[in-house]
Amino acid sequence: GGAGGNGGQAGTVAGTSGGGSFGIYANGAVVNVNSSIVTSSAGGAGGAGQAGGQGGDGGNAGGGGSKSCCEAGGGGGGPSIAILHIGVGTLNITGSTQNRPALPAAGGSGGAFSSPAFGGGGGPGGGCAFLGGGCAGDGNTAGVGNAGPAGQNGPSGQLFRIWDNGTTTS
Repeated sequence: GGAGGNGGQAGTVAGTSGGGSFGIYANGAVVNVNSSIVTSSAGGAGGAGQAGGQGGDGGNAGGGGSKSCCEAGGGGGGPSIAILHIGVGTLNITGSTQNRPALPAAGGSGGAFSSPAFGGGGGPGGGCAFLGGGCAGDGNTAGVGNAGPAGQNGPSGQLFRIWDNGTTTS
């Protein structure tokens, strides 16, 4: 008889990123900020990841699938940027103040560890031979599935006073 299988589904759904907070968000524009106070709030926290996947219990006497093992990390914290300018155009700032939170938005927690699944039992032996042979033994029990490791925590959100096409001011 054949060995039992090691099928199973993996946990692969990562947490989602948190939403951003922007005092001014400009895309493809000329922006003039004069004698202004621009403040961004905290970005949203990242979402938690799904628990790590566990190898499924094997079936008897089957050729099982591969062991499962995956992890799902937490989502990143949302950015907080007082003035964000991307694309064409220019950003001109005179006599102004930009404020942002002191601490970044937290990243989401990684998915939890999942314990391994049990292997399937071996199948019964085949029929006896007609002429002088013996009977085949039972198949071996399949090994256990892999444990689903815990996922990594998501990164904290970005904090900038100004983001001008990748040039930043903290």
